[in-house]
Amino acid sequence: MVAKALPILVPILINTLLCHHMSAEKASITSSLSEYSEVRFSGGGSFIVCRIGLKNKMGKVSKKKIAAIVVAVVVLAGALWGGWQLLRGDTEVDFRVLSEAEIPQQIATQVIPQYRQLERALASLIDGKVYVVATRGEKPTSGYEIEMDKITLEKSDDVSTLIVYVKFRDPQPGMALAQALTYPLVVAETELTELPDQIQLKVQYIE
Repeated sequence: MVAKALPILVPILINTLLCHHMSAEKASITSSLSEYSEVRFSGGGSFIVCRIGLKNKMGKVSKKKIAAIVVAVVVLAGALWGGWQLLRGDTEVDFRVLSEAEIPQQIATQVIPQYRQLERALASLIDGKVYVVATRGEKPTSGYEIEMDKITLEKSDDVSTLIVYVKFRDPQPGMALAQALTYPLVVAETELTELPDQIQLKVQYIE
């Protein structure tokens, strides 16, 4: 509930901070909303910050004072955003992509042969370490690439979800390609020691 309410609370708190400062100088400052800045969060939600249009009847507002307000707003927004992420239970997972020679034998001989024809993400626990495998499935030629970009672990209602972010790149027109079936995949060693309850694959196609 708190995490869901934060995108709504953020604009209220920040606007309260600005309004409090502006009300303290109400006698000398008039506000014009003809120009403003909108700051958006990547996870949703936004807030409006007055940018230009603050005019002092007795003269211009101190640049240092304006800068201090901007810094305070940015710091508060960052703190609230970080707190929201923590409450949501999102954690970025450190990982290291393995070369073919480094892939554990159990994955090379059991997991990959069984799942290499599919497009999916898999997690395996071997000797106390969680390994992540992301596959693109069967392709008709060479030139199809896969890159592991990021891994996050999300916890909600006591359910852990490992999200694997990958980038796919297809061969360019006119490229010399080997006419043979290929199975693009990537294997990574993570810092995790327990398997998640579920795993998801999120794909971004790049040129």
